[in-house]
Amino acid sequence: MPIISKYSNDEINNLVEEIISIIQANKAPVDLALIALGNTVSNVIDDNVSEKQKMAIAKSFSDALLASMAS
Repeated sequence: MPIISKYSNDEINNLVEEIISIIQANKAPVDLALIALGNTVSNVIDDNVSEKQKMAIAKSFSDALLASMAS
């Protein structure tokens, strides 16, 4: 069953395009881009999720990432 998002595809795609544009403008190699993105995810979770929910959110995020790679 597909997950229904409260955000439109346009909202998601626009933000992703902006992030990718910054990575490309900085000519960041793959490892640096992944480190920066990983740190960004960690910061978003740390700054916006309650302490008791952090591990569940991080697991959900990592599961979604792995699932997207299997497609």
